[in-house]
Amino acid sequence: MWGLELHGWEQLMLVSLGFAALAAVFVTITTGAVVRLQKIEAAQATAELDRYKAEAAAEVGKAHERIAELSTQAESLKLGTAEANARALEAQLALEKLKQPRSLSEKQISVIVEKLMRFAGTKFDAAVIPGDPEAIIFLSHITAALEKAGWKWIEWAAPDGQLSMTYSFLGKPSIGQLGFFGVTLQINPTYDRALSAPADALGLALIAEGIEATLDVIDNPSVPKRETVHVIVGKKRQ
Repeated sequence: MWGLELHGWEQLMLVSLGFAALAAVFVTITTGAVVRLQKIEAAQATAELDRYKAEAAAEVGKAHERIAELSTQAESLKLGTAEANARALEAQLALEKLKQPRSLSEKQISVIVEKLMRFAGTKFDAAVIPGDPEAIIFLSHITAALEKAGWKWIEWAAPDGQLSMTYSFLGKPSIGQLGFFGVTLQINPTYDRALSAPADALGLALIAEGIEATLDVIDNPSVPKRETVHVIVGKKRQ
């Protein structure tokens, strides 16, 4: 057939089988290589995925840390703002209090009276800084408390001289024109033993009600009377 004898066909078949075997071996080798390469690529892809997951987790962790940090800062800022607002309100209230005229309520006067009644009969006179209506009105609150406590209000004895003027109020003893700041209680050193206790009690009673008051033991030529507690109301400090 086709010019070949049986032996020739047998030889040709053997050669074909040899090529087929080689092809099978080649297929086996290439298939193994493909599988191996696929495994390597799969391992690389898995490693890349794991690395990406780790990096993503780290970024998420950093994001959570940053969020926590910002939340802490926000809370700190809120607290600082609240404290600043509280201080501003406190300062505003203090400023408003400074602007308000001095006064003693009926309740405060009653408290002061209770503290001073044991010194009933103590003589006192009064003076106020000239030209200050707030001081004059506040002095009237103090004298009201002293009279209710049984203290004896007497005339202010102004010394002779150009500035020896007094105020006169209907039905009340005359008031001297003297004063600087706050309330000053003066007693003459000659009567220190007799007047220091009631003068101290008056000063402490005023301070307890938030009023600035000081006690001076001094021989003041502007205050000639010596046997009285001199109640001198000056300007309110601003």
